Amino acid sequence: MKETYLFEYVNENEFKKLERSLKKYNMLAYKKLYFEFYPALKEGNFLGQVVSTNKQNGTVTYELKLPTDIMFSKVHGDIKLHYLVYENEKIVMLDKLTPEEIKKVEAIVNEKIKEDLPVTMEVMPLADAQAAGARALFTNKYGEDVKVYT
Repeated sequence: MKETYLFEYVNENEFKKLERSLKKYNMLAYKKLYFEFYPALKEGNFLGQVVSTNKQNGTVTYELKLPTDIMFSKVHGDIKLHYLVYENEKIVMLDKLTPEEIKKVEAIVNEKIKEDLPVTMEVMPLADAQAAGARALFTNKYGEDVKVYT
């Protein structure tokens, strides 16, 4: 039977908060992380680029870029998992998920929700909505009239 690696954390609470934020704001990256990358790491299949190697301690540091949608990467940048592998002890030390701004965005969104700002909805032609600054991500999905929330 193949030996499996154990997961440890540099700072478990902070790492888990970042995972929850990732789950909330980028489900694609979260699913890849949990259902593909974590099982591979546990089996000893180390993914990503080698950042550094320390032969004295028997560690290798990796950086793994997670898949994400275009809009998320434009706003936040690439999502990367940083981890160390202790080959002799069969331990994968999960260090951090970047960008850590994911957590900051969650805090800003929660603050805006608490402010209970008024929201208005107006129905207008798609061309007028785009002229007013609305972004249409999937233009073939919209009809002649669209709802615009401000």
